[in-house]
Amino acid sequence: MASAAQSDRAYDWWRLDGAKSLASFMSTYEPSMRERGSTRGGWRIGRPDSTRHVLELIADIGAQVDWLARVRPAYLFARGGAHLQALAEEAARRDAPLRFERILSTGTAMTPEARAAARRAFRCDVLDLYGASETGLIAAQCPDCGLMHSCDETMRVEVLRDDGAPAAEGELGRVVVTPLYAYAMPMIRYAIGDYAIRGPETAPCGRSLGSLRAVVGRARNLFHLADGRVLAPYANASGFRAFIDYRQIQLVQTALDRIEIRYVAASDRPVDAEGAAAFVRERFDPSLEAELVRVDHIPAGHGKFEETLSILAP
Repeated sequence: MASAAQSDRAYDWWRLDGAKSLASFMSTYEPSMRERGSTRGGWRIGRPDSTRHVLELIADIGAQVDWLARVRPAYLFARGGAHLQALAEEAARRDAPLRFERILSTGTAMTPEARAAARRAFRCDVLDLYGASETGLIAAQCPDCGLMHSCDETMRVEVLRDDGAPAAEGELGRVVVTPLYAYAMPMIRYAIGDYAIRGPETAPCGRSLGSLRAVVGRARNLFHLADGRVLAPYANASGFRAFIDYRQIQLVQTALDRIEIRYVAASDRPVDAEGAAAFVRERFDPSLEAELVRVDHIPAGHGKFEETLSILAP
């Protein structure tokens, strides 16, 4: 019950009406779910009368926009920043009259560009949620200060350096959680595989909960350099707009000194390969070389759209 109360409290910060309908995407891998989707009861705890529309996540983005136009939900639950940005850009391209009261997002890091695209296309703000299947909700974005507050009433959330010491404010570290109400299978200092940037001890909004500045993803989303450094490139993809007119983009590290910039073109506008490579050296690291790779489609992996991926990650 405490976990449910904490989850609802995070939603209540944003004044979400649990009786209204919500549309979400799932990885069901059922062919029928790619076309029609399904309608279920109850998306908010304690409100079984609410309506939840569900569509297969791996359906084409255009088909997702068409489906949203049919079901007309009050709220949208997107699978992270890359997914939300793809939806927003497709809706804008079609001039689709989609409007939501609020967007909830979880699964992958939320970038500033994804937020901006959502505001332009859907005329609403985004509530970024961070959780895991094993633990439930871990942290939620604050509507006042913008940080992500950890669910301290229901679990202990730590951000640790590689040596096990607590990360300092603004430092990247491993997320380790201890759920306080996991009666079926207790977990103590469970490293769930995610990395986050720790927030300040005292949040500017005055809430006493702990905070995270950002959740940057799993080890596979980080770039590893030859000198042992680890980069978190989650918020830098938006800069490539100056060099590539794309509908989808994914940065893939293929070697310690090389990344592929895979993109789905939005037009026939010539790309600036040299400019993109220089941007990588400036924004990420001077040791990295970059190659542009045009593709027809970038599929969702691990049930998520991931803007950054490293095949070198442990």
